[in-house]
Amino acid sequence: MTMPDSTGAEPRAAGLHGPQQIDAANDVYIAHRDQFITHIHQQNSALAGPVSITPRLMGFPVHGRSVLLESILGSEPGSVHVIHAAGGYGKTTAALDLAAQARSRGFDVWWISATDYSALSAGMRALTLRLGASPERIRLAWSGVDGDAPELIWELLSAHPRPWFLMIDGADDTRILALPGGSVADGNGWIRAPRPQGRIVVTSRNGNAETWGGWHRHALRELSTPEAAQILRDRAGPGAGTQETAERLADRLGRIPLVLHQAGLYLARVRASAPWPGVFAPRTFEEYRTALSEQFRELLDSPVGTGSAQRSVRVTNTWEISLDLLGDQGVTQARPLMRLFSHFADVDIPYALLLDQNTLGRSPLFAFESTDDIQRTIDSLADFGLVLKNSPDLASPTSEYSLVVHPVISETMRASVDVRGERRSYLALALRSLASVVRGRDSRNTDDWRIRSTFLSHTLRLSTLAHTLGDGLGKEVASDLFEAIAASMDYALSTGSLGQAMLLTKAAEPLRENLPSTHPCVLQFRYQVARLKDRGGDPGAGEEEYRLVLADRARDLGPLHPETLRTRHALAWLLAQKGDLPAAEAEYQAVLHERSRALGVSHPHTLWARHDLALILVRLGRLTGDEAEAEYRAVLAERSCVLGASHPQTLWTRHDLAWVLSQQGKPAVAEAEYRAVFEERARVLGQSHPDTLGAWHALLRVLVRRGGVPSGEALAEYRALLAERCRVLGASHPQTLWTRHDLAWVLARRGDPAAAEAEYRAVLKERTRVLGESHPETEKTRNRLSILTANHEGGAHG
Repeated sequence: MTMPDSTGAEPRAAGLHGPQQIDAANDVYIAHRDQFITHIHQQNSALAGPVSITPRLMGFPVHGRSVLLESILGSEPGSVHVIHAAGGYGKTTAALDLAAQARSRGFDVWWISATDYSALSAGMRALTLRLGASPERIRLAWSGVDGDAPELIWELLSAHPRPWFLMIDGADDTRILALPGGSVADGNGWIRAPRPQGRIVVTSRNGNAETWGGWHRHALRELSTPEAAQILRDRAGPGAGTQETAERLADRLGRIPLVLHQAGLYLARVRASAPWPGVFAPRTFEEYRTALSEQFRELLDSPVGTGSAQRSVRVTNTWEISLDLLGDQGVTQARPLMRLFSHFADVDIPYALLLDQNTLGRSPLFAFESTDDIQRTIDSLADFGLVLKNSPDLASPTSEYSLVVHPVISETMRASVDVRGERRSYLALALRSLASVVRGRDSRNTDDWRIRSTFLSHTLRLSTLAHTLGDGLGKEVASDLFEAIAASMDYALSTGSLGQAMLLTKAAEPLRENLPSTHPCVLQFRYQVARLKDRGGDPGAGEEEYRLVLADRARDLGPLHPETLRTRHALAWLLAQKGDLPAAEAEYQAVLHERSRALGVSHPHTLWARHDLALILVRLGRLTGDEAEAEYRAVLAERSCVLGASHPQTLWTRHDLAWVLSQQGKPAVAEAEYRAVFEERARVLGQSHPDTLGAWHALLRVLVRRGGVPSGEALAEYRALLAERCRVLGASHPQTLWTRHDLAWVLARRGDPAAAEAEYRAVLKERTRVLGESHPETEKTRNRLSILTANHEGGAHG
């Protein structure tokens, strides 16, 4: 069937009756059998090449996009759909699959490239020819400023008698879709509401809502792990590995379709080649995954295909193209900002906290004029899918405004040549930004813990990157690094995350040579190392480090400096744990006196010292009965008022008050307090926090003493608590040994002296090794064992 064009002439159906020559100004289009149109630009003697508006065939099955594509196929006529994502997420692949499905269901489908204006214009001319426009009408429509090409194409599309899809691929620069000075959302340029029977699908890196107006936007995300693994297996062919190894590689590659496609084709090429002696090339999924740590960029940019079909593919350039486009649109700081973000960890980046305009302004890497300029750049990066931005409600704190960079995009940015050339500058700026936001934060403020957890991840990443600077960090960079590490260790130890604190220590130790051991930031780090040794079950090493730090701080800062007093307080606590109560009391008294004078009696640090001193006095027998209870209730009231009822330090006072009540012979009241502390710690700190486990232990002891739990149930509870403390703290930690000690006690109460004796002997051996022969806890286990064996032997002989 043929239709008259807008000039009234009866056109020939292009390609059905031989080639058509079209002389449109300086262009010639030759239609060949309705498959493609060769475009020759008369001002250039070189052949411009074929302009096809027929979608190309797919080489592999498409995975993970079926729900989206079905929703578009079933959409109402007259709709416009924008499939958007960062480069590499498979927008074109999804559109091609959609085109193939649409054709199989009887739709007419045309494919237009919009990678630049020349390609778009050539494709639209070819479409007008396909729709039956005469050569003269096409020439007039494209005749410079007087032309009406968009009007012509939409006259023809509106009159097309069959249902159709128009696929416009690669419209990253949306300006070419609009009329001069207009916007694509205006709906009067190349893209309009495709009524009555049409649907338009556009693929673009740009997902900005304002750009596309009310049209339907569909963001592509990473594939699921099984879907991503299937892409690898489709491309690599049989023998490259199992589903499990494919899934591990898929996760390592971030489940981005283009990266998976490249990796699979690389493996297919290598597996089809001879294994040359002395040349290693990964041939399996697992070998490829392992090699990525050393050859990330080389592998992703390796040639694919075999023989004469081999071609070079630079996957890592796909995101640089987006940055080029943003630069062309005036977002000139997008590239350096992405490279700064790439140095942070693959978790939330609280950009509103980290990106201080003054700090950035002092760096030669950036030229931001205002915070509005920074925000515009971030928003633009989010529009192009290079970052995923979290936009909380207006009442949210600044820390909630964050973004995430995909791990593979981040790794690619770091691996780029110019980033390696400026690694020191980017790393220094990232560390300076991080150090400035962790400075002065109280690790015991539970409201701050979520953001502090994020800071810890960033600190670990930056510490790892610092090792790549082979010629030393320099004092300024090292100072910022150790400040961030010390702050993150403080948080980790306060939340009971001993494993993370150990990781931070291992990351920092090789870098200590960059600063003297008495540098304030190194002293902060050394103090946290002492805490780690103490909390980790090595009190002897902890005491030694505390005393060294105390001496350096007293000399450099003065004996009354808050950091010096903080070190004395920590040392006093350790002395108390060792059983040296008189020495601990002396330290606490001194710290309490100086803090009361300098900070006031209601300051949190003063109340902290008062609480710990009360415990020592009770254990020494110098604060007993009602006096002890009154003192704890007074501290509890102050802490509740100053810190809040659910603050970890307030809960410690309630915990120790319960212990005093238990000692007074008030087990029911003590049980109620312990239960309340246990439940609140579980809510605030988490089920596995050491403090929560401590409350669980104390509650169990009271319940067993009161007979409030059957012995079999008590034994099961103790075994569960022991398993959790072993997991969190380690089998030889003093608190873990306390649980084993009480487990033996429960076994003895159940009438199983042989099992109890075995437990007591194991605990005695470990306590002797960890705490020493004369430690009070070692003595307690020795006494319990002695009583048990005496009773057992007496019963045996009796």
